[in-house]
Amino acid sequence: MADVRLEDIRLFLCDPRVQVRSSLRMALNDAGLRNANIWEGGELDAINDAVSDPNGPDIIICDVTANTDEACEIFHGIRHNELGTNPFVCIIAVAWSPKQPLVNKVVDSGADLLVAAPISPSVILDRIDSLVHNRKPFVVTTDYVGPDRRFQKDRPSDVKHIDVPNSLRDKALGKFDAAALKERIRATRESIDGQKIDRHAFQVAYLADMITQEFKNDTAENASNQLRDPPNSRKKPLQWTLAKSRNSVHPSRRLLKS
Repeated sequence: MADVRLEDIRLFLCDPRVQVRSSLRMALNDAGLRNANIWEGGELDAINDAVSDPNGPDIIICDVTANTDEACEIFHGIRHNELGTNPFVCIIAVAWSPKQPLVNKVVDSGADLLVAAPISPSVILDRIDSLVHNRKPFVVTTDYVGPDRRFQKDRPSDVKHIDVPNSLRDKALGKFDAAALKERIRATRESIDGQKIDRHAFQVAYLADMITQEFKNDTAENASNQLRDPPNSRKKPLQWTLAKSRNSVHPSRRLLKS
């Protein structure tokens, strides 16, 4: 981290254990973060307040062990521009003995990293360095905005990579410009909104094609009967076709662990 300057970075630490927050604060102070730039809270609601500040954090470190669903909803809201002023703030989730269901939820929330607790200052500093120099590009699907989740990078995909604004990187490398960052955030949000619309259009077209194919597979008489038959009929009613379509996704959405 020789080229990383920590003094101007604004960090928010959310952990229910006071002693954990205090020890990390002291260690981060020693590493170069200014005490005034380290915010902390024991409740997840504190994240909402922090990211709503016009000069909000550059990085969030949050323990998600006890309230995984609520924490992931907050991360999802941030990424989809429903909470706060910067949907691209760096997010590190922390969990004690994380099991696969928790890992999946965190990955799907749009968080940058998941770190197993207990965490040491050296681990946090290493992850900060990674987010400064090697942050993953973002991708957009119909229901996900966040770092590329694919493990196999060589698999073909039509999903566009986005190099999102990173105030953590800008401050750490001495290149921060508040006005320029604000403009980049605005422009990138507009680009992501446009990609969401495109993804939804692809999905609608894909599902419409599935429904059309279902009816083409039957005779016109059977298709007419499907509209009249009750759901428990041996024939496949229209509701069955729609349900099957809703449970199918366009290949462009299959990013997780593919």
